[in-house]
Amino acid sequence: MIRQWPPIPLHARHHLAHLPAMKCHTALRLSVALFWAFFLVDIVLIFLLDSTLPAELRAWHSRPHQQPTALEITLNLLGGLGFVLMVVATVGLWCLRRWGAQLSVLAIILAYAVTPFYGPTVEPGFVSSVSSASTLFLGMALAIAFFTDALKPAPQSS
Repeated sequence: MIRQWPPIPLHARHHLAHLPAMKCHTALRLSVALFWAFFLVDIVLIFLLDSTLPAELRAWHSRPHQQPTALEITLNLLGGLGFVLMVVATVGLWCLRRWGAQLSVLAIILAYAVTPFYGPTVEPGFVSSVSSASTLFLGMALAIAFFTDALKPAPQSS
């Protein structure tokens, strides 16, 4: 029999049994925090770097818009609903709730279903890179939520 040196006291062994789940909790919360950090930086960069677009794209981007159609109003409402769902879902993930992961998937499906109807997107490459990083961190959070013990309740001690 191989013994661990230095020996772990009996009272500490109980706490070590929960260590992997605690690391999963930390990784999940870190990925949710990074998702929101990159998402917010993305929003700020959209406004800051809009002036770096070539003149033709800036002109196209700032062209006068017509009166919105019923379809555009519906799409904007669905996009807003998706954003609200994502805020609630990531709060649920932060609080280590399984419904947060499930609601995140629903919000992502809604966002990706609505996005093609918005038409072309014009943004600087750096903004696109930050947006992609934000999406990766959300994917990482969902992978941790669904494929680790991060959202499983801690076992009850008797």
